[in-house]
Amino acid sequence: MLMGSETHEIELGEVVKEGHDKADPSQFELLKVLGQGSFGKVFLVRKVVGKDAGTLYAMKVLKKATLKIIDL
Repeated sequence: MLMGSETHEIELGEVVKEGHDKADPSQFELLKVLGQGSFGKVFLVRKVVGKDAGTLYAMKVLKKATLKIIDL
């Protein structure tokens, strides 16, 4: 940790990019697990609804976590 720095924790809620619909797990078909780490898993998924139906995406599913922000 840096000397003289201050840390605090924040909790993130839902984040949806302006002009886009909120993605829902039911909109995707799970194809396979691409990787797994200590914070969660990454899945290969296919979108099944919407104008981008059929598009492949990597979906990262995180365990509930708290970010630590360091003020310098």
